[in-house]
Amino acid sequence: MQILATGTLTVKQRPRLQKLRRQAGFTLLEILAVIVIIGVTISFASLSLSSRAVDERLANEANRLQALLKLAADEAVVQGEEIGFLLASDGYAFYHLEENQWAAYAEGPLRERVLPDGLKLYLASDESEEFQIPLPEDDDKNSDSKKKKTLPQILLLSSGELTPFALELRADHLPVYYRAEGKITGQISLQRLEIKR
Repeated sequence: MQILATGTLTVKQRPRLQKLRRQAGFTLLEILAVIVIIGVTISFASLSLSSRAVDERLANEANRLQALLKLAADEAVVQGEEIGFLLASDGYAFYHLEENQWAAYAEGPLRERVLPDGLKLYLASDESEEFQIPLPEDDDKNSDSKKKKTLPQILLLSSGELTPFALELRADHLPVYYRAEGKITGQISLQRLEIKR
């Protein structure tokens, strides 16, 4: 067996080296199959995590809404003033009477809130019980500069009573939602419900 000075192999050593080369790496097909499997696994995991994240956001917003409604009801009693709740297309705000006008809270926990993307809040008033208080009248009815009046849909009174309501907080493409209900006696409850299909 001769080895040349250039380091080339003899005829007897070449087949053994070729066997080693064939077993040393992966084929392109094997690598592509592994990449596809990893991609499918990651996409399923991200879908699972994103729906869980939306569910947690929905639960957090529902709990925040209930806590703020209870806080507003307590503030109305403690401060001896009427507080209103106004639902907008992208969020909600609390109002109080200031110089016979409804004025929004500019700061503090009762300030205006914007709902996160993908969450929607719906109001369903209880039609079975009529509940109204006299709203302040505009002193300057013939004024040229009439301001757009903002009237709250839910009233939280200093007597501890409130306008009966049902607020539903929903998320796009999620089979559950939260329903906050208020009774005339001032009780506010929150339920997690499933969408019936």
